[in-house]
Amino acid sequence: ATYIDGGSGVVMATPSYLVALVRVYAVTYKDVQKLSAQKKSCFVHLAKQGTTILATFYGTQKPPISFDSEIESAVDIIRKVLELELARGLITHEGLIVLDGDLEAEEPMEAKAFELLHETAKNANAQIVALSKTNRFISKGEATVALLMRSGPREPWLYRHNQKTSFVKLNTRSKYVFRLDSISNHRDIAASLLAQSADPVFLGYPYALVEADKRARVTFQEVRQAKLLIDARVKKSSDLALDAHSVLDRLNQG
Repeated sequence: ATYIDGGSGVVMATPSYLVALVRVYAVTYKDVQKLSAQKKSCFVHLAKQGTTILATFYGTQKPPISFDSEIESAVDIIRKVLELELARGLITHEGLIVLDGDLEAEEPMEAKAFELLHETAKNANAQIVALSKTNRFISKGEATVALLMRSGPREPWLYRHNQKTSFVKLNTRSKYVFRLDSISNHRDIAASLLAQSADPVFLGYPYALVEADKRARVTFQEVRQAKLLIDARVKKSSDLALDAHSVLDRLNQG
């Protein structure tokens, strides 16, 4: 199975544009044996143009894209799309892709990326699953996870919420329940995650996702270093955005 997560950090922000460092990470395991890993990082310049955001990428061959969004949430959208594109490129015949989060699209560009991911997976007879540490489901006036954790058995279990979503406990000693999204066989997928969910670092959560989260994170030190480099080279003038573009070009050449 291949496990994927992403991270980001805002380097520079004004009311009209934003510069962020975005990273996605994928790691492939066979049971508990690590087979391979890859990490991709890039800078993205997000410019507000009315209700549209123009995203320009540095450090990757991805062409500029435009989409409707508030600039404050645009970084999360870009990170999710890059995660899904990475996942799509790593699909193998009858393979399993495990994403951090859920399979719900918050905006049209995410929806298109999910559509392409599912289409590619279907053609390869592969499975896509997402495991979320948080959710908003309510049952009988309280959080579904809290209700299930209190009333569920001590052993690992799966509770089917609807056709796409289940809740799972993946280790007997775990104190956590997670949301599992998939259009495939939920029980088979949950069973395939049990071996990965026995590490004491986070009992009941696949270790490969712990690794992906750690490796994808953009640290405060990275953001601070990039900001210092840009601040040192960018003029305080009306050409700020253009200067930021040239600095990003140089950062990625180095």
